[in-house]
Amino acid sequence: MNKKIEALGLLYLFVLGGFFGAINLVSENVHGFIWIKQIVDTGSGNDVGKSPSIAIDAEGNPHVSYYDDTGGNLKYAKWSGTSWTNETVYSSVCDWISTSIALDNNGYPHIGFTRCGGADAIKYAKWNGSGWEVENVHLANGVGGSISMALDNNGYPHICYYKYEFFMGDNGDLRYAKWNGLSWDLQIAASQYDVGWDCSLALNDTGYARISHYDATEDNLKYTEWNGSAWNTQTRDMGGDVGHYTSIALDSNGFPHISYYDKTNGNLKYARRTETSWNLQIIDSKGDVGKYTSIAIDGDDNPHISYYDSNGGLKYAKRTESERIIQTVDSGISIGMYSSIALDSDGHPHIVYYDGNNGDLKYAKGIHTPPDKPKNLIATPSNSEITISWEAPDSDGGSSITGYKIYRGNTSDGEKYLTTVGNILTYTDTSLTNGQTYWYKVSAVNSIGEGPLSNEASASPATVPSATQNLEADAGTKFVNLSWSVPLDDGGSAIIGYNIYRNSTAEVYAFVSANQLWYNDTNVVNGVNYTYHVSAINIIGIGANSSINETPMTVPSAPHNLHALTSDAQITLTWIAPRSNGGSAIMNYKIYRGTTSGNETLLDIVGNVLTYIDTNVINGQIYYYKVSAVNGVGEGAKSNETFATPTREFISSPDKEKSVLEELWLWLLIGIVLAILIAVILLLALKRKKELKPNYPQPPPKTPKSPLPPPPR
Repeated sequence: MNKKIEALGLLYLFVLGGFFGAINLVSENVHGFIWIKQIVDTGSGNDVGKSPSIAIDAEGNPHVSYYDDTGGNLKYAKWSGTSWTNETVYSSVCDWISTSIALDNNGYPHIGFTRCGGADAIKYAKWNGSGWEVENVHLANGVGGSISMALDNNGYPHICYYKYEFFMGDNGDLRYAKWNGLSWDLQIAASQYDVGWDCSLALNDTGYARISHYDATEDNLKYTEWNGSAWNTQTRDMGGDVGHYTSIALDSNGFPHISYYDKTNGNLKYARRTETSWNLQIIDSKGDVGKYTSIAIDGDDNPHISYYDSNGGLKYAKRTESERIIQTVDSGISIGMYSSIALDSDGHPHIVYYDGNNGDLKYAKGIHTPPDKPKNLIATPSNSEITISWEAPDSDGGSSITGYKIYRGNTSDGEKYLTTVGNILTYTDTSLTNGQTYWYKVSAVNSIGEGPLSNEASASPATVPSATQNLEADAGTKFVNLSWSVPLDDGGSAIIGYNIYRNSTAEVYAFVSANQLWYNDTNVVNGVNYTYHVSAINIIGIGANSSINETPMTVPSAPHNLHALTSDAQITLTWIAPRSNGGSAIMNYKIYRGTTSGNETLLDIVGNVLTYIDTNVINGQIYYYKVSAVNGVGEGAKSNETFATPTREFISSPDKEKSVLEELWLWLLIGIVLAILIAVILLLALKRKKELKPNYPQPPPKTPKSPLPPPPR
């Protein structure tokens, strides 16, 4: 599948004074780019574009710092999405400067640059949102040469540079400056006789510096790093005169990758650090290549390098573990010097470089030529068949997709070409062996060539699972909790979940994942019987059901209409059964008693009866009562409260006024009965007395006497 191709692309785009020119694509690999080129700033008889540096913002737009040799100015350009804008940042610099640009979290540019003439200086410029602020970093004779800048997580600049005059004890040092929030901290990073040429700086996640540079004394590549307390310098390549035009970038593990020029052999070389060692490689050896290198690392930790071919222009290289891409981006003598590369979020390379023939600053962006890889490949098995499906690539490479190639194997990464289909997104592989695992990958094809392979997907032809085992149901108050065991046979394909049906299998009631062997149904009514069915699902389909019935229950409601009747040394309670038994038959009633209202404690437990006689009471003492019902779930709420006071007389309760009235009527009735009895007894006694009196003879009547005469006067 690694077919070599050559492709020519021609694209013209006129944009407000800039244009995309003719493109010459020469690739050693099918995964090359079409390069779209533009003039950022034209000399028009002047000389602009030396020492450019590029950074890409969050929208994928390039920002460039560079040197205007004719005006002696530091300049800045940015792509707005439709055109380039250019402005002067600092004037009257000198006859040559080095620049380095970085963007902060707001997308504002920061530029480190050298100044010469009058007094040498390392200077720093930043955009504050409305204008440029420029300040000195290190003002001293002999500072300058190449410069490299990076921003830490706080947005503070760090700069490496070279001090190239040898006097007053200086030794051609590698210098380092960083802003600490208040002032510039200046340090000597390496101080051997003549080190620090062509320095390039990167910062790791902790803000520690990693610097590649050239040792002009020993003619080799040096690597210097800050470990938090001291600088450490190592020789990384000493095979001849090597290490010119270094550029450094860090991968996702913080390991450095360095591109550089082998002057002895005229090669582009590359060094990268691994967990245990450094690895050195020759990237390009065709002619005198490798000057003005610049390196960037993509999201897969692969290096992208721009560099100058002394025999014919700007070149680009990409290196992966399995392949190498080398392309000529722009051709012509003196085209491609001072290159700087950056990658956007899609991994597309952006390169700025100097056209020495015309004195122009130029820009090139790489576009993929074959399609991207298909996405989200999945394999779905059935009986003796597997259907694979996928999504179209994010990019068709600028040319319509004509078809897809299918690869199949019996082991992972052992796929071989199977067939080619048209521009469709599915394929069914038939006549397969059930239980055998098959592995698949897919690539997209357009008129330019075949793109990379998709993700890998595998499947085994299979059938649906058998029924779930040991289905049980545990009911409670407004819930039914189901539990089960996995099927004896998953059908040859892993269980992906379980369907729960309630009462009917026509519609799925709930779904749970494969690692959940239970389901709690809380959408139930107490006392209603429910039928549940559970079936396992694999990638083939839904297996057989297992079924069970259960009725949710709760405690009973409170008994009501509790009354108490008193008599001598006893109280009789009566009540009416609860309106709801909670879905379970009532088994008992609990009797609660207290001598103050609201403070009843358990007195006794009786069966399923509606009356209770309390004989353990004292006449004249008031007693308060409540009653609760008990079923198979538990005890329900207590009834209303009633009270009574036992006496020798029969008094009903709980209405006190009614009891007094009933007592008065009782005493009145007793009085009437007693009065009647006394009257009857008296009458009977009088009658009896008459009957027993003796019959004596009557005496003769007396003769009346004459009245006496009145006394004399």
